[in-house]
Amino acid sequence: MRRILRHQTREKGTKGPPAMIVTAESVWACVGRIRAAAPLVHNITNYVVMNTTANALLALGASPVMSHAEEEVRDMAALAGALVINLGTISRPWVRSAFLAAGAAREKGIPVVFDPVGAGATAYRTNTFRDLIREFPPAIIRGNASEILALATAASRTKGVDSTESSDRALDAARLLNGETGAAVCVSGETDYVIQGPRLIRVRNGHPMMPRVTGLGCTASALCGPSPPWSPTPRGRPRRPWPSWAWPGKRPPGKPRARGRSSTGSSTPSTESAKRISANF
Repeated sequence: MRRILRHQTREKGTKGPPAMIVTAESVWACVGRIRAAAPLVHNITNYVVMNTTANALLALGASPVMSHAEEEVRDMAALAGALVINLGTISRPWVRSAFLAAGAAREKGIPVVFDPVGAGATAYRTNTFRDLIREFPPAIIRGNASEILALATAASRTKGVDSTESSDRALDAARLLNGETGAAVCVSGETDYVIQGPRLIRVRNGHPMMPRVTGLGCTASALCGPSPPWSPTPRGRPRRPWPSWAWPGKRPPGKPRARGRSSTGSSTPSTESAKRISANF
């Protein structure tokens, strides 16, 4: 069985942990554990993608809740298995809610996934995101190349929420963010990169049509949420469900036949389809 992720263990000449071996079977086993546990994933996310991300989380087997009222976010975050923060439609009340929920998640030891949607577009947005991850370092940061560059260095500007850079140009910025926050940093693009300490994982499953569909990046961030503790990967390392959203990029166009679908028409794969897809790497 070929590995479904290309990875390098560490920079040449440096010490570090052994390589992370990720196969179609290991990802599918993680999906099975998520479906058995049906963890509650608290999403503070933007209006554009609420429906899409909820359906994707349901297809994965998690239980999504969309809650951003200041009056309840602390209580909701405390009940959840993970918190996903995505302030794409940013406003002051939602910013306050994000800080409150992140504080509650830290108190309860709940992992936080942060998606810096549109970082680099405006000073208010970028500075707010930096303040949030500085005060409440997340477990995972996932963004496109321009967002990661802007969040780390202010050296890039986004085109609204669209990337103007290729994912490989953001690797140094991702390493910087990882060093500053301890978060696993996922950079999406034609090739996706996941960085955690000396580990670098590549997922080469992109498709030219994926940037033409609203909310796929936001949905990828949401799907990072439900993996711990149902993934055998130790806390603090990149989460294995990340490739599950890249699978549709390798599928030929057409109507999916799997039982769980998001509104984009993608689906989580069966074991056999996972094996067929991984053979293409």
